[in-house]
Amino acid sequence: MLALEIPSHLDTTFFIQEMGRTTVLKKSATKKPSTAATTSINAAASLLASPAEVAKNMPSTASGTGSNSTKAPADPEKVPITYVKPLHQLQLSEAELREDVNRVLTAMDPQLPSNLVTYSYKERAYKPDPPLQQADLLTIHFAVEGNTLHKDSVEAKQQAQWEGKRKDDMERDRQLALEEAVQAGEEAFFVEDEEKKGMRGGFKYCDRAAQTFNRPTKDKAVGSEPPPVLTFTANCNQWEIYDAYLAQHREQQQQQQDSGSKSSRSGPGGEGTQTVHSEKLGKSLEVLERMLTQNAEDEVFHNFKYWDDTADLSRAQGSLLQLWQFVTERTKRKQVTALAWNPRYHDLFAVGYGSYDFLRQDTGLIFCFTLKNTTTPQYSFSTEAGVMCLDFHPEHPYLLAVGCYDGNVLVFDMRLKANCPIYASTVTTGKHTDPVWKVRWQTLEEGLLAGTCISLADRELCFYSVASDGHVISWLLSKNELRMEPVMQLKLMAGKGVSSLISSSAPTGQSNSGVSSDLSGLDDETPNLLTSLTGLASGSCFDFCPLPGQGHLFLVGTEEGTLHKCSKAYSGQYLATYEGGHMMAVYAVRWNPFHPKLFLSCSADWTVKLWDQTRPGAPLLSFDLGNAVCGVDWSPVSSTTFAAVTSDGRAHVFDLTADKHEPLCVQKVVRRAKLTHVAFNAHEPILLVGDDRGEVTSLKLSPNLRNWHEPKDDVGNVLPHDAVRLQYNNAEKLLATVVGMNKGTGK
Repeated sequence: MLALEIPSHLDTTFFIQEMGRTTVLKKSATKKPSTAATTSINAAASLLASPAEVAKNMPSTASGTGSNSTKAPADPEKVPITYVKPLHQLQLSEAELREDVNRVLTAMDPQLPSNLVTYSYKERAYKPDPPLQQADLLTIHFAVEGNTLHKDSVEAKQQAQWEGKRKDDMERDRQLALEEAVQAGEEAFFVEDEEKKGMRGGFKYCDRAAQTFNRPTKDKAVGSEPPPVLTFTANCNQWEIYDAYLAQHREQQQQQQDSGSKSSRSGPGGEGTQTVHSEKLGKSLEVLERMLTQNAEDEVFHNFKYWDDTADLSRAQGSLLQLWQFVTERTKRKQVTALAWNPRYHDLFAVGYGSYDFLRQDTGLIFCFTLKNTTTPQYSFSTEAGVMCLDFHPEHPYLLAVGCYDGNVLVFDMRLKANCPIYASTVTTGKHTDPVWKVRWQTLEEGLLAGTCISLADRELCFYSVASDGHVISWLLSKNELRMEPVMQLKLMAGKGVSSLISSSAPTGQSNSGVSSDLSGLDDETPNLLTSLTGLASGSCFDFCPLPGQGHLFLVGTEEGTLHKCSKAYSGQYLATYEGGHMMAVYAVRWNPFHPKLFLSCSADWTVKLWDQTRPGAPLLSFDLGNAVCGVDWSPVSSTTFAAVTSDGRAHVFDLTADKHEPLCVQKVVRRAKLTHVAFNAHEPILLVGDDRGEVTSLKLSPNLRNWHEPKDDVGNVLPHDAVRLQYNNAEKLLATVVGMNKGTGK
């Protein structure tokens, strides 16, 4: 039974609802609860009981015959209970009524999007955004902190009361002052209130003040490691003090003498002691110039250092991104005849300028550019004849060997910054008689020094040259002069060069068959006789084997199209001759930097050919590029990648591991110009190409053009490996594959 206590002075109506049933209880405001109210309270308590108990406590009713009267219950406390049922109430069974139904209410909006993306300009791709929260839907368009009060609030009423009191006090003080003035006999005056007077035009102004937000102060401290402390002790006596003062006095006297000699040499108005021409200021200006250049070309430098087109990895063809063009006013009418990267300073390279038009020869130039300053050359030298070739020393990067059109060879020292070579060949000491096409520094091996006048101390200061006069010469840098030692005479081969020369000089009407029959009957002394009659073969290029233990081997290309393998130890004859390779002049020959058997050659007959130096027969592979191939170069980090440039202004990049027949990239670099030379950078994915208008263009290789075919795991991570051994194995696989293909085709 539930007892509900209802105050007697309230007239209250209760709605009690349980399990779909609603009962209305009403209590009248009487001092003593009536019988009906007590019955209603009992009925409310019975609602909390089970339906069986309610039916048990419900009194029975009876109807009289022919009347609607109801028999009153015997007990006044027991009255009938009326159930009020809503019109739309569901019909539920007892089990459904007792079943608990759980509802989970959350604050999340089901309409919130969960797959939003935003385009990232930095990474050039769409990036997913984090899912929105409920608070993200709230947008505040304007918010300001003010001091406005509601007029009905307590604070507003207090403020209005205070302002009214202040005005009353001011008015009272004003009246008192007026009365005192009248009593003192002064003239009464009135000050018109500005608020009542107003301003011209009906405008009213008011003064307002605002206080800005004071940001909190923060204290930031950084603790660094203390510098290392070293305890040093020494003994000192009078003799040591005397010697120290004496040495300082001598040094001061020497400085005074040096300054006096410089001022006497410079004379009045000279630049000997001027600060403007000091070396320290020159270094500072050089750094400042580099900073300005890099700021002006920030986008190009960013592309060079960071940008890579990742889409190239999924494409079969590659691309070359143009970075900078190196050109000056002095080089616009010259041709790029040589390119060479510095072996130590990887951003520095040298460019030789001359002319391949032998009827329009002029002076030569040598510019050394750096990638840190792409507008002006770092060093510049001039020569009396056009520059045809140049090369940096591999161990002394400041030494630069140069070959000229007039047959002279020069050696410059860039540390001196003087426009004068430290070594130069002369007619007295010996020189080439025709243009020098290639120079190459070479380290002499100890085994080859026996019987020569070369010492071990000077063995690295030696370079070689080849010229059109048919001689390969070694140049030794002695203390006072540049000494010349002949290494090889390029003799014409009786099968090709001599036949062409004799047939061209034969009388009109004589057939080639007659010439060949005459050659077949020559004796053993015929080669020497033919050499004396026709001269030597014109050497156009050469290259030494870069691998250790085989530095004495070198390859020579001639203008007749033949290739010869020679040795510094056997200067009287060729080790091998690669006939039938090219039909015109050989412009360049390059030994593979990882494998001793492979080398490349390019020619004016439009072809680039891959050779095995142990097989003097036909080449392994031949690539027809459709125009004269002026230059070719191996990649310094991949044994199967090389680049070639042609006279139509195109650059071709091959990767023989990926494709053995077609280049991965063919790109037009210059228009209405011929490309003359190409050179790879050893540490950056950059390719330099020069043309016949005096311009050098730098190109960045796309990611698929610098795929070194490194071993990777299933995830794609590079496994630890020996880079040199890996490239040697890649070249060995290529050699075995190509040899097998040639055997299958009968070549």
